[in-house]
Amino acid sequence: LVVVPMLILAAAAAGLQLPVTAARRSSILCCAPSDTATDAEVDDGKSAALVADLRLSAARAERGFRVDGALEELRQKVEAVEAANPEPEPVDSPLLLGEWDLEFTDAFDVLSLGLSPLEVGRISQNVRAGASAGELQAENIVELLPPLSSLAAAASLQLPRAATEYCVGATCRRLSGCRVSLVFSKLRVRPWLPFVPWGLPDGVRLEAALPSAAVDALESLTSSAVYLETTYLDEGLRVARGPGGEIYVL
Repeated sequence: LVVVPMLILAAAAAGLQLPVTAARRSSILCCAPSDTATDAEVDDGKSAALVADLRLSAARAERGFRVDGALEELRQKVEAVEAANPEPEPVDSPLLLGEWDLEFTDAFDVLSLGLSPLEVGRISQNVRAGASAGELQAENIVELLPPLSSLAAAASLQLPRAATEYCVGATCRRLSGCRVSLVFSKLRVRPWLPFVPWGLPDGVRLEAALPSAAVDALESLTSSAVYLETTYLDEGLRVARGPGGEIYVL
């Protein structure tokens, strides 16, 4: 960079004329960092927006118990989230395992809980690996609170909140990368008794379970009719459908 100007000066001092050439443009390109997101980043952003929108609508609908005419719109939002599913084989994913709280459903058997004189508390599902490959164990847990519990909580009143908790356990076996069969094989109930305001002592529950032979027999008879299909799965959200297309957002 310094040699060329020195040659020009030396030639001028000696009375020589050097041929004049056009200045050459540098071949070095200076590139500013691009603000353009990759296709994957754009897709992730769209998926996150769809999930956030669905969750907000589910919260407004109070898990489906107060849908107020917006059911079809909610179903469309679920379908939009399902179309962005990042996990093609959710049954085989470790993300499926763990405890999931219900955020929305249109399943009648769940929504009929709203007809109870008790208040519907937490509804959750706990999924864990089974004893053999391709098997899962699921527990569907419903908490029913004594009447007026939510009003007492809103008024910051420390009233007894002994809950009726019932759990239906299911043995699930892999049918495909997104579908498992369901055999409801266990029942556990911890009842709330009006004359025992604080509820039964911890650990006191009513339990029943089917023998493994009966589970195997039922699974072979009902696997094509009783199943659960996971249609969306990521680290924080799961969408599943039953055989009638009923929706579960957890």
